[in-house]
Amino acid sequence: MVINYSSLKLGNVMMHRVLRDNLGEHTFSTMLTDAPVDLSPQDLGYLVSRFQKSLYSRALPIVQADAEKHPARDTLLALWASSTSLEAASKLLADALASTQPGTAAEGLLVVAEASLGNEEGFVIAKVEHQEAMRLEPTKDEHGNNVFAVELLRDLVFGDKTRIYKVAIFIKAWSAAGFVSGEAVDEQSDRNIAAYFLGKFLGMRLREEPSVMTEMLLDGITQAINRSTMTGDQKVEVQHALLSELRSNDKQFDPTAFIQKHVPNGHGKEIASLAQAAHAPLIAFSKDNSRIDSRMRKVRIELENDITITAPPEEVGGDGAVQVSDGAAGPIVEIRGARVETVKNGAR
Repeated sequence: MVINYSSLKLGNVMMHRVLRDNLGEHTFSTMLTDAPVDLSPQDLGYLVSRFQKSLYSRALPIVQADAEKHPARDTLLALWASSTSLEAASKLLADALASTQPGTAAEGLLVVAEASLGNEEGFVIAKVEHQEAMRLEPTKDEHGNNVFAVELLRDLVFGDKTRIYKVAIFIKAWSAAGFVSGEAVDEQSDRNIAAYFLGKFLGMRLREEPSVMTEMLLDGITQAINRSTMTGDQKVEVQHALLSELRSNDKQFDPTAFIQKHVPNGHGKEIASLAQAAHAPLIAFSKDNSRIDSRMRKVRIELENDITITAPPEEVGGDGAVQVSDGAAGPIVEIRGARVETVKNGAR
């Protein structure tokens, strides 16, 4: 199911800084605040739009990794049960992120926000870049709480160049009977979602295993190719490229890079939109062909007048024997260099 994030709204927003520890180059500490950030409607709308953009394009379903207790998941369940406050929960999450992220990770702000999607309540947890040109220091509000000065915060966080590193959304209705599920995206990684963020920090895993995601990718992009407005020869060439890259020795598959490299100019957005509608994962992932191996051994081309051509994928398009082109009188299908061996009645 493709989630419609157009109705995403944010309520109270907590922000904590996760920064490199003075005690060591590869360790992190936190700069915590005590109260939600005082955001204008414009700034809140900006944050919502950035989260929507990230989640719409590449979010993948996630579920809890196991049945054992985990700090982040337990914190989410406590929030939904109203047994802890947003302020206290967000501090626990910030400390957890600082202790689990590797030394190679970037500094940033942990955002923990109340959220709603339609009529359903939930929470967004995100790691957001802050500009390094200025230090982000907390100040005191009229109640003596540690907060980030709004004017300084706006300069550092709400700029056009600010990057959203990682976003996870959890909706209470998705997490029936205490089994936590949600969606997440990692804009820093071209290889799934960073293991430390998804596994160690959140205690989650991808809902679909690599073999399932690979099958969804093949089905979704193939459906997009067939439904697109590309010409027949273009469809054959893109399908040929898809099978070639899936059968290659590369351990990763990046759908976005594939579309940019192999889909003809003017059709990239169309293919991406159709593939997303067909539930194809549009984030780079570790491929596993175990579920589709037999399906990649033959390509079936269906023509008008009940004509079907079945051939090994390497023989369709590219330098293969089966070529499709656009002629003056219409599409032309040629079979070159393949002699007729036998003729049989009926279809196999």
